[in-house]
Amino acid sequence: APSAVPGTAPAAQGETIRVRTDLLVAEIDTLGGTLKRVELLRHKQSKDSNEPLVLLGPEHHYAAQSGLAGEAGPNHRTLWQAAAGERVFQPGRDALEVRLTAPGKDGLGVTKIYTFRRDSYVIDVALELKNAGAAPVSAYSYFQLTHDGKPQSSTNAVAETFGAQSFTGFALYTEARKFEKIASSDLEPGKEFTLQAVDGWVAFVQHYFVSAWLPPQGVRRDYVVEKRPDGVLAGRVLVPAAVAPGDTARVSSPLYAGPQEQRRLREAAPGLDLAVDYGFHAIIAWPLFWLLEKF
Repeated sequence: APSAVPGTAPAAQGETIRVRTDLLVAEIDTLGGTLKRVELLRHKQSKDSNEPLVLLGPEHHYAAQSGLAGEAGPNHRTLWQAAAGERVFQPGRDALEVRLTAPGKDGLGVTKIYTFRRDSYVIDVALELKNAGAAPVSAYSYFQLTHDGKPQSSTNAVAETFGAQSFTGFALYTEARKFEKIASSDLEPGKEFTLQAVDGWVAFVQHYFVSAWLPPQGVRRDYVVEKRPDGVLAGRVLVPAAVAPGDTARVSSPLYAGPQEQRRLREAAPGLDLAVDYGFHAIIAWPLFWLLEKF
Protein backbone atom coordinates (compact mmCIF):
# COMPACT_ATOMS: atom_id res chain seq x y z
CA ALA A 1 0.00 0.00 0.00
CA PRO A 2 2.69 2.63 0.75
CA SER A 3 4.30 2.25 -2.69
CA ALA A 4 0.90 2.51 -4.35
CA VAL A 5 0.50 6.17 -3.35
CA PRO A 6 1.06 8.24 -6.52
CA GLY A 7 3.84 10.79 -6.73
CA THR A 8 3.79 13.98 -8.76
CA ALA A 9 0.51 15.13 -10.27
CA PRO A 10 -0.10 15.37 -14.04
CA ALA A 11 -0.64 18.66 -15.85
CA ALA A 12 -4.35 19.33 -15.41
CA GLN A 13 -6.55 22.12 -14.15
CA GLY A 14 -8.90 22.14 -11.18
CA GLU A 15 -11.00 24.72 -9.40
CA THR A 16 -9.60 26.53 -6.35
CA ILE A 17 -11.91 26.70 -3.33
CA ARG A 18 -10.93 29.50 -0.93
CA VAL A 19 -12.06 29.20 2.69
CA ARG A 20 -11.62 31.98 5.26
CA THR A 21 -11.89 31.51 9.03
CA ASP A 22 -10.96 33.79 11.91
CA LEU A 23 -7.40 32.36 11.98
CA LEU A 24 -6.54 31.25 8.46
CA VAL A 25 -7.25 31.28 4.75
CA ALA A 26 -7.15 27.86 3.11
CA GLU A 27 -7.15 26.97 -0.59
CA ILE A 28 -8.34 23.55 -1.73
CA ASP A 29 -7.70 22.41 -5.31
CA THR A 30 -10.43 20.19 -6.75
CA LEU A 31 -7.65 18.48 -8.72
CA GLY A 32 -6.76 15.97 -6.05
CA GLY A 33 -8.93 17.59 -3.40
CA THR A 34 -5.59 18.84 -2.08
CA LEU A 35 -5.09 21.49 0.58
CA LYS A 36 -2.54 23.44 -1.42
CA ARG A 37 -2.21 26.72 0.49
CA VAL A 38 -2.70 27.92 4.07
CA GLU A 39 -2.22 31.53 5.17
CA LEU A 40 -2.02 32.31 8.90
CA LEU A 41 -3.84 35.61 9.44
CA ARG A 42 -2.32 36.37 12.86
CA HIS A 43 1.25 35.88 11.64
CA LYS A 44 3.05 38.02 9.08
CA GLN A 45 5.74 37.40 6.51
CA SER A 46 9.18 38.38 7.78
CA LYS A 47 9.98 40.14 4.48
CA ASP A 48 6.65 41.96 4.27
CA SER A 49 4.95 42.66 7.60
CA ASN A 50 1.69 43.54 5.82
CA GLU A 51 1.20 40.10 4.26
CA PRO A 52 -0.03 37.00 6.13
CA LEU A 53 2.48 34.20 6.56
CA VAL A 54 2.05 31.38 4.05
CA LEU A 55 2.58 28.02 5.76
CA LEU A 56 1.48 25.58 3.06
CA GLY A 57 2.09 26.72 -0.49
CA PRO A 58 3.77 25.96 -3.83
CA GLU A 59 7.08 27.70 -3.02
CA HIS A 60 8.36 24.63 -1.14
CA HIS A 61 6.00 22.05 -2.71
CA TYR A 62 4.27 22.13 0.67
CA ALA A 63 0.81 20.53 0.44
CA ALA A 64 -1.56 18.23 2.35
CA GLN A 65 -2.84 15.41 0.16
CA SER A 66 -5.26 12.56 0.82
CA GLY A 67 -7.12 9.77 -0.94
CA LEU A 68 -7.14 6.01 -1.45
CA ALA A 69 -3.92 4.16 -2.23
CA GLY A 70 -3.72 1.73 -5.13
CA GLU A 71 -6.47 1.32 -7.71
CA ALA A 72 -9.44 1.15 -5.33
CA GLY A 73 -10.47 4.77 -5.45
CA PRO A 74 -9.67 8.43 -6.09
CA ASN A 75 -6.42 10.04 -4.97
CA HIS A 76 -4.59 13.39 -5.19
CA ARG A 77 -4.41 13.10 -8.97
CA THR A 78 -8.18 12.70 -9.37
CA LEU A 79 -10.48 15.56 -10.33
CA TRP A 80 -13.03 15.89 -7.51
CA GLN A 81 -16.38 17.64 -7.66
CA ALA A 82 -17.07 20.28 -5.00
CA ALA A 83 -20.51 20.66 -3.47
CA ALA A 84 -21.97 24.13 -3.08
CA GLY A 85 -21.73 25.68 0.36
CA GLU A 86 -20.42 28.50 2.53
CA ARG A 87 -16.76 29.45 2.20
CA VAL A 88 -16.51 32.20 4.84
CA PHE A 89 -17.39 32.01 8.52
CA GLN A 90 -20.66 33.76 9.27
CA PRO A 91 -21.58 35.34 12.63
CA GLY A 92 -22.82 32.70 15.04
CA ARG A 93 -21.30 29.81 13.08
CA ASP A 94 -18.54 27.78 14.73
CA ALA A 95 -17.87 25.28 11.93
CA LEU A 96 -17.75 25.19 8.14
CA GLU A 97 -17.64 22.14 5.83
CA VAL A 98 -16.26 21.70 2.33
CA ARG A 99 -17.40 18.46 0.65
CA LEU A 100 -15.87 16.94 -2.48
CA THR A 101 -16.89 13.71 -4.24
CA ALA A 102 -15.23 11.35 -6.71
CA PRO A 103 -15.98 7.82 -7.95
CA GLY A 104 -13.80 4.79 -7.31
CA LYS A 105 -13.80 1.32 -8.85
CA ASP A 106 -16.62 -1.24 -8.84
CA GLY A 107 -19.33 1.00 -7.41
CA LEU A 108 -17.22 2.66 -4.73
CA GLY A 109 -18.02 6.32 -4.10
CA VAL A 110 -15.80 8.58 -1.97
CA THR A 111 -16.62 11.87 -0.28
CA LYS A 112 -13.79 14.00 1.13
CA ILE A 113 -14.88 16.35 3.91
CA TYR A 114 -12.86 19.30 5.23
CA THR A 115 -14.20 20.78 8.47
CA PHE A 116 -12.90 24.15 9.69
CA ARG A 117 -13.67 25.41 13.21
CA ARG A 118 -13.55 28.80 14.87
CA ASP A 119 -10.41 29.65 16.88
CA SER A 120 -8.67 26.47 15.72
CA TYR A 121 -5.69 25.54 13.55
CA VAL A 122 -6.98 21.95 13.40
CA ILE A 123 -8.69 21.06 10.12
CA ASP A 124 -10.66 17.82 10.24
CA VAL A 125 -10.17 15.75 7.08
CA ALA A 126 -12.37 12.69 6.54
CA LEU A 127 -12.95 10.20 3.74
CA GLU A 128 -16.40 8.57 3.54
CA LEU A 129 -16.45 5.38 1.49
CA LYS A 130 -19.82 4.10 0.22
CA ASN A 131 -19.84 0.68 -1.42
CA ALA A 132 -22.65 0.35 -3.97
CA GLY A 133 -21.03 -2.70 -5.56
CA ALA A 134 -21.66 -6.41 -5.03
CA ALA A 135 -18.29 -7.26 -3.46
CA PRO A 136 -16.58 -6.07 -0.28
CA VAL A 137 -13.87 -3.44 -0.67
CA SER A 138 -10.60 -3.31 1.26
CA ALA A 139 -8.46 -0.24 0.80
CA TYR A 140 -5.90 2.01 2.44
CA SER A 141 -6.72 5.66 3.05
CA TYR A 142 -3.67 7.89 3.08
CA PHE A 143 -3.04 11.37 4.48
CA GLN A 144 0.20 12.88 3.20
CA LEU A 145 2.38 15.99 3.57
CA THR A 146 4.94 16.97 0.94
CA HIS A 147 7.83 19.46 1.20
CA ASP A 148 11.11 20.10 -0.60
CA GLY A 149 12.93 19.93 2.74
CA LYS A 150 14.48 23.37 2.41
CA PRO A 151 14.25 25.79 5.37
CA GLN A 152 12.66 29.20 5.10
CA SER A 153 15.04 31.78 3.65
CA SER A 154 14.41 34.16 6.57
CA THR A 155 16.87 32.63 9.05
CA ASN A 156 18.52 34.41 11.93
CA ALA A 157 22.21 34.78 11.06
CA VAL A 158 23.17 35.86 14.59
CA ALA A 159 21.47 32.87 16.18
CA GLU A 160 23.07 30.48 13.68
CA THR A 161 26.48 31.91 14.58
CA PHE A 162 25.97 30.56 18.11
CA GLY A 163 24.78 27.18 16.83
CA ALA A 164 21.05 27.78 17.33
CA GLN A 165 19.87 26.17 14.10
CA SER A 166 16.28 25.00 14.11
CA PHE A 167 15.33 21.63 12.66
CA THR A 168 13.46 21.51 9.35
CA GLY A 169 12.08 18.14 8.34
CA PHE A 170 9.70 15.31 9.16
CA ALA A 171 9.14 13.93 12.64
CA LEU A 172 7.20 10.98 14.03
CA TYR A 173 5.73 10.37 17.45
CA THR A 174 4.43 7.14 19.00
CA GLU A 175 4.00 6.14 22.64
CA ALA A 176 6.54 3.35 22.17
CA ARG A 177 9.32 5.30 20.43
CA LYS A 178 8.43 8.86 21.47
CA PHE A 179 9.60 11.81 19.35
CA GLU A 180 11.84 11.03 16.36
CA LYS A 181 13.31 13.52 13.91
CA ILE A 182 13.96 12.30 10.36
CA ALA A 183 16.55 14.49 8.67
CA SER A 184 16.26 14.87 4.89
CA SER A 185 19.94 13.94 4.62
CA ASP A 186 19.09 10.51 6.05
CA LEU A 187 16.58 9.77 3.28
CA GLU A 188 17.59 8.33 -0.07
CA PRO A 189 15.38 8.04 -3.17
CA GLY A 190 13.82 4.61 -3.36
CA LYS A 191 14.20 3.87 0.36
CA GLU A 192 11.37 4.39 2.84
CA PHE A 193 11.34 4.94 6.59
CA THR A 194 8.34 2.90 7.79
CA LEU A 195 6.71 2.32 11.14
CA GLN A 196 3.56 0.50 12.28
CA ALA A 197 1.65 1.73 15.32
CA VAL A 198 -1.78 2.27 16.87
CA ASP A 199 -1.12 5.83 18.05
CA GLY A 200 0.95 8.91 17.34
CA TRP A 201 1.30 11.34 14.46
CA VAL A 202 3.51 12.41 11.54
CA ALA A 203 4.51 16.06 11.15
CA PHE A 204 6.62 18.44 9.13
CA VAL A 205 8.47 20.72 11.53
CA GLN A 206 10.01 24.10 10.79
CA HIS A 207 11.01 27.16 12.80
CA TYR A 208 8.00 28.41 14.82
CA PHE A 209 5.43 26.40 12.81
CA VAL A 210 4.33 22.81 12.27
CA SER A 211 1.81 20.78 10.28
CA ALA A 212 0.83 17.30 11.47
CA TRP A 213 -1.60 14.53 10.61
CA LEU A 214 -3.26 13.38 13.84
CA PRO A 215 -5.18 10.11 13.30
CA PRO A 216 -7.35 8.90 16.21
CA GLN A 217 -5.68 6.94 19.01
CA GLY A 218 -6.10 3.17 18.92
CA VAL A 219 -6.48 2.92 15.14
CA ARG A 220 -3.95 0.73 13.33
CA ARG A 221 -1.83 2.73 10.91
CA ASP A 222 1.41 2.71 8.88
CA TYR A 223 3.76 5.70 8.84
CA VAL A 224 5.93 6.21 5.77
CA VAL A 225 8.53 8.93 5.13
CA GLU A 226 10.43 8.98 1.84
CA LYS A 227 12.36 11.11 -0.63
CA ARG A 228 10.80 10.89 -4.07
CA PRO A 229 12.91 10.73 -7.24
CA ASP A 230 12.20 14.43 -7.87
CA GLY A 231 13.80 15.26 -4.49
CA VAL A 232 10.54 16.21 -2.76
CA LEU A 233 10.00 14.68 0.69
CA ALA A 234 6.73 12.93 1.53
CA GLY A 235 5.45 11.81 4.92
CA ARG A 236 2.14 10.01 5.26
CA VAL A 237 -0.05 7.87 7.43
CA LEU A 238 -2.02 4.98 5.91
CA VAL A 239 -5.16 3.66 7.61
CA PRO A 240 -6.94 0.48 6.42
CA ALA A 241 -10.64 0.58 5.59
CA ALA A 242 -13.04 -2.26 4.80
CA VAL A 243 -16.51 -1.64 3.36
CA ALA A 244 -19.14 -4.35 2.92
CA PRO A 245 -21.59 -4.18 -0.02
CA GLY A 246 -24.23 -1.55 0.63
CA ASP A 247 -22.33 -0.22 3.63
CA THR A 248 -20.42 3.00 4.41
CA ALA A 249 -17.12 3.50 6.23
CA ARG A 250 -15.44 6.69 7.44
CA VAL A 251 -11.71 7.28 7.93
CA SER A 252 -10.52 10.57 9.39
CA SER A 253 -7.29 12.30 10.34
CA PRO A 254 -7.30 15.87 11.67
CA LEU A 255 -4.56 18.15 10.35
CA TYR A 256 -2.89 20.73 12.58
CA ALA A 257 -1.40 23.54 10.48
CA GLY A 258 -0.27 26.50 12.53
CA PRO A 259 2.14 28.04 15.01
CA GLN A 260 4.04 26.12 17.66
CA GLU A 261 1.95 27.48 20.52
CA GLN A 262 2.35 25.08 23.43
CA ARG A 263 -1.27 25.26 24.59
CA ARG A 264 -2.72 24.58 21.15
CA LEU A 265 -0.24 21.76 20.49
CA ARG A 266 -1.03 20.02 23.78
CA GLU A 267 -4.76 20.26 23.09
CA ALA A 268 -4.41 18.92 19.54
CA ALA A 269 -2.68 15.59 20.29
CA PRO A 270 -0.51 13.82 22.88
CA GLY A 271 3.17 14.64 22.38
CA LEU A 272 2.61 17.29 19.72
CA ASP A 273 4.15 19.95 21.96
CA LEU A 274 7.48 18.11 21.48
CA ALA A 275 7.52 19.52 17.95
CA VAL A 276 8.87 22.74 19.49
CA ASP A 277 12.58 22.32 18.82
CA TYR A 278 14.71 23.87 21.55
CA GLY A 279 17.79 21.87 20.56
CA PHE A 280 20.53 21.69 23.17
CA HIS A 281 18.99 24.71 24.94
CA ALA A 282 16.00 22.61 26.04
CA ILE A 283 17.17 22.26 29.64
CA ILE A 284 16.98 26.06 29.97
CA ALA A 285 14.16 26.76 27.52
CA TRP A 286 11.50 24.44 28.97
CA PRO A 287 11.45 25.94 32.51
CA LEU A 288 11.86 29.46 31.11
CA PHE A 289 8.91 28.98 28.79
CA TRP A 290 6.84 27.58 31.67
CA LEU A 291 7.66 30.66 33.76
CA LEU A 292 6.85 33.09 30.96
CA GLU A 293 3.57 31.30 30.29
CA LYS A 294 2.60 31.73 33.94
CA PHE A 295 3.22 35.47 33.71
